[in-house]
Amino acid sequence: MNLKNGSKKLFSFLLVAVLLLTGAPISGFSLSLAADSSAEYSFRDGAQNDSSAETALFENLSPQSTADNAANVYNLGEETYSFKNFVDADSSTGHCFGMSMTSSGYFLKKLDASKIGSKNGNIYKLKKTKTVTEPICRYQKLQGSKAAAAIVAGGSAYKRGKSNISSDWKSVINYVKSHKYDNKGNLQLSVRIDGKGGHSMNFLRYAVVGGQERIYAYDNNFPDVETYFYQNPNGSVYQAPKSSFGIDAIGCITLRSVTKYFETVGNILNSSNEASVENYISHTVVAEKGTIEVSGAAEYLIDSEVEETDFVVFEIPEEVSLVTITPLVDGADFEYLDNDYGFEKADGETTGILNVSASSEKNDSVFKIVKDEHKYETVITEPTCTADGLKEIKCSVCGDVKSSEVIAATGHTDENRDGKCDVCGEITDSVKNCSCPCHKEGIVHFLFKVILVFRKMIGKGKICKCGVYHY
Repeated sequence: MNLKNGSKKLFSFLLVAVLLLTGAPISGFSLSLAADSSAEYSFRDGAQNDSSAETALFENLSPQSTADNAANVYNLGEETYSFKNFVDADSSTGHCFGMSMTSSGYFLKKLDASKIGSKNGNIYKLKKTKTVTEPICRYQKLQGSKAAAAIVAGGSAYKRGKSNISSDWKSVINYVKSHKYDNKGNLQLSVRIDGKGGHSMNFLRYAVVGGQERIYAYDNNFPDVETYFYQNPNGSVYQAPKSSFGIDAIGCITLRSVTKYFETVGNILNSSNEASVENYISHTVVAEKGTIEVSGAAEYLIDSEVEETDFVVFEIPEEVSLVTITPLVDGADFEYLDNDYGFEKADGETTGILNVSASSEKNDSVFKIVKDEHKYETVITEPTCTADGLKEIKCSVCGDVKSSEVIAATGHTDENRDGKCDVCGEITDSVKNCSCPCHKEGIVHFLFKVILVFRKMIGKGKICKCGVYHY
């Protein structure tokens, strides 16, 4: 029979109904679960099951407004960007951290969305212009200790340098299973695979589907898809129905408080915060993990994108202006103030000197490679009466200190016994602590001076009990 589409559907429905009523076996028919978000799906060890039902469930999603989805106010729509994670000169590996943190910041009004052209807080309609991406790029650079301070659950790789997915998963599930954080926009979800990098996204909600615990998230690699994380019976954690990690299992999962993060970092859209942000960025170096060492710097894993390596940021103390960078592998390079620097060889002798107080323009005054060129000389900081001095054997090229020796403070001297230090002029401690009337002021001091005249006439009383001549 040559039936039109509508007739075909009606015929199929009637046929199935008749078969069900008669109890006859049904074969050759499949029912779509595309509209049933509570359906249970089975997964193999690895990537998600590629069933047509699951594909239809998620790939047919379209951006929705809060009015259309009142039960899930922080979902695909007004509160998230419509464009995908991107790369540029600021971050050649992506901006997942900046995108997820700023979108939450706008939603929670930690940031003012009107400053990037939004009306009524809707950022989904905004295009990927410089005005929109600039705050994303800035916050992408503000990770390190600031992001670490905002961790509220999981995060084994960030906190201890070693992933423990079993511990992380339990910690994250326990943190969100009460549903108090569902659709509130106040949690950032970060996941990583050891040796392949980390990826940040927006936590949406916790749910149990068919007995399976799930962490739903908005992944900026898939702007029109709501993804989730689940743990299979073997204890491995995966992302579905689309994954930024391919078929790989997750090594570490982390939750950060958006509120805590902005309390630490502040609103850089306000000019008053810009100076502190610039100072922080000017004291950071980004590189692949295990490729360089930065003297005196603290090292933190960062999220940028899942690739073939981990990236770290080195935070240099604010009071330091010169640091030594040592390559650990041939061809090691790093990024500083949006410029790339590097080494050809890691021979144990070659190092580089980075001047974090210099101009951001790329030149030798910012970074200079040296090879066994230390020029040590003795540098002495003289002690004072009250402060210790310092004797250092220090390189005049890079500032490396081979040895240092404290020179004790000299203390006050008063050879003329006038109660004042002969070097600095400060009143000596013995005089300050003396109770003799000669050190007093007013009428008491005047009367003592009169008495002192007669005492001196008979050769007595020239020296005060504190050891100086009477005033």
